[in-house]
Parts: sequence; structure tokens; C-alpha cells
Amino acid sequence: MLHIVFSYSAEKMVRHALKGKEGPFAGDVLSYEPQLQLGDLQDDRKRFRKWVDVYQVPGSDEEMAMFIKALRQAEQNVIEALRKEKEAVFWVGETAGDELAFLRLTTLLEEENALLMLKRMRGRLSAKDLEDVEPVVLTEETLGQYREKWQEISKQGDRLRIRRGNFAYDFVEDSVYDEQLLALLPDKEPVRLVVVAGELYSKAPHLPYYFFIWRIDCLKKTGIIEVEGEEKGIKTMSIKRLK
Repeated sequence: MLHIVFSYSAEKMVRHALKGKEGPFAGDVLSYEPQLQLGDLQDDRKRFRKWVDVYQVPGSDEEMAMFIKALRQAEQNVIEALRKEKEAVFWVGETAGDELAFLRLTTLLEEENALLMLKRMRGRLSAKDLEDVEPVVLTEETLGQYREKWQEISKQGDRLRIRRGNFAYDFVEDSVYDEQLLALLPDKEPVRLVVVAGELYSKAPHLPYYFFIWRIDCLKKTGIIEVEGEEKGIKTMSIKRLK
């Protein structure tokens, strides 16, 4: 039995829970984490560029090629492991990252002859879930619905995906949280940047923390806010509203 999870932390926990186990659920664990929360789902190169912008890091053509090569290798590893095991369980949490990665895999595995099952993780993943949550066998009809959902979401391109329920998303502009961000800033009084970013992240944990750091930088470039203490690093920086 192959177990497919969508983060390295989940892989570590499932491996520990399966250690020494025997029976139908014993087997290998693979992590597939393609980072699909941001960027164009139809173009891996454009998605890479979006992550480079958000994390404000260098992103050379060579680094992009390495990223895409690693992604393709991770997908090939899943395909080869599935061909060997013939059965797989997807452990899917209530996060955009898990759901979107699962949907992408259902499409990539369409031609594979294997028994696929789904375990929905409600809340924080724990070892107890191994016994408490029975996997659901995915019929061809159900898999077809998930593949249609993937196509539907992918067609939205680079629009920001806001998770509102099980495999349900709203598609909005990147600036959707800007008004909430500005509302956290008293008139011309500086506030620590990490406090503002942390407050927004607590309300939208489906997005990377650095998405909100990026939005602060975007507002700075438009002259709406001012950033103080940039030379000292992110932990000591403050932001102030100018308009």
C-alpha cells in the first residue's frame, strides 16, 4: 500500500505511525508538495516566477529549470511507486495546498491502473487518524469529478485562490486583503511589520505568510505606506500609513 501525503511534516508523522505496522495499510510513504497555492496552475514556469516575486528572492533561469526538474521527478516517483504497489491512499487535509496537489495528481494518474483511496483529515493530522479514519475508495465517476474540478480551477490562471470549503474556491485579485491590511494601521502611527503580517496570516492560513509581506511591499511601492528600519531586517521593521 502506498501512502501519499502533501507536506514533509505529514510524511514524517505518517511514517512514524506506520512504523512496525502490519496488515493492509502497511507500506511506503511519499510526499508530494508542488506548492500550488499561488500562481498559474497551467504554467509551471509562470508559477515559479510568482513564488519568486512573493518571496522576493533571486530566480534565475537555471533555478527555474531546477525547480521544474524536481517537480517532474517527484511526480515520476509517485507514478513509479504506484505501479509497484497497485494501491494508494491519499491523505488530504483541509488546506488549499493539500487539495490542489491531490487534484493535480488525479489528473496525472488518469492512465494508471490502480486502486486509489482517499482519507480526508479533519483538523490537525495525528497518528490516531490511522485507525479512526477509514479510506474511501475512489470510483471512476468520483475521479472524473475531481479531474473536472482541477480543470475548472486551473482555467482561472493566476487569480488568487481563496479556499471556502471542501474543494471550493473563490478567485480574486492579489489585492483582496489590502484594505484589511491598511485597517490595521492607525493614522500615520508606525506598527511592527510582523504584527500586521501575522494578524492577516491568522485569518488566511491557506496562503503563505510571505504573501502578506509581499503585499506590504506592493503598497510601499505605490506610496500608500512607508516602511521603516529595512536595514535592520524584517523582525524589527515597522510600517506607517501615508494616505
